[in-house]
Amino acid sequence: MNDDEIHVKVHVTFPDGDPRPARGEFLWAAMIPGRPYHYKVDNIPFMAYNISYGDIVHALPSYEFEREVTGVIEPSGCTVIRLAFDPEDEATVMKLADDILRLGARREKATPWLMSIAIDPGVDMGHVAAMLDSAQDNGVLQWEMGTLDEVQW
Repeated sequence: MNDDEIHVKVHVTFPDGDPRPARGEFLWAAMIPGRPYHYKVDNIPFMAYNISYGDIVHALPSYEFEREVTGVIEPSGCTVIRLAFDPEDEATVMKLADDILRLGARREKATPWLMSIAIDPGVDMGHVAAMLDSAQDNGVLQWEMGTLDEVQW
């Protein structure tokens, strides 16, 4: 986070009937001067789909939340992936994550067994997927893309 920016939390509500354990997810975002209700996402989602680090989102006050995301206005081009793993395999997963970071990415851990990675535009996702598939085939982790065909808003 940049010290000059004002950071706030924005909320992404999941659709009714969604199987995820939470009703939504809070994300840190930077206010954009001169652009009311526009925020730049400044962390990596762990549960929300179709939103990524660096995206510019539109968020309005709602009945339940001070800032509720209504949509992505300008995608950053980053691709979010999520890794779930046994904490006993953390060293192996961290080495794999470091390899992905060297290609152009950043990571955040939510728990000892859950990590999200935002991969920069231009990184060969086929190569990253092959690395992750190999680890998954070896029972080290499970992974998913942070995108869906349907937009959740």
